[in-house]
Amino acid sequence: MRLTQIPTGFSDIVARRIYRTSADGSTFGLLATLNDNTTRTFTDVFGDNFDLLVYDGARAVAPEPVTTATAEGTDGKQANGIYKYRITFLDSTGVESNASAPVAVDVAATNHVKLEKIPIGPKGTVAR
Repeated sequence: MRLTQIPTGFSDIVARRIYRTSADGSTFGLLATLNDNTTRTFTDVFGDNFDLLVYDGARAVAPEPVTTATAEGTDGKQANGIYKYRITFLDSTGVESNASAPVAVDVAATNHVKLEKIPIGPKGTVAR
């Protein structure tokens, strides 16, 4: 499937994301990221949408589980509760890697979350 006439954004836009459903589906999932504001076409050669919870051997290896999450400060806006974060890598063609294992943190009202030790990604990574 070839998408054409993909709209561009305002001059400060640095990337655009494409979402789609699976065949006959109704839930949209991330398909690709266009890391510019000029590309007007995209060819969809992927199968089902990427599911963060399912390992896909055709995608890059998941990041090492070294990321830490700490609740701190009094300037956050999250509600009380346990938040989980996963890290993925994005290559220059917009393909996302498998996701890291979740990192959990228990947040109190007004805390913010500080993520540290976020991996830099394998060769060819353009975003995390």
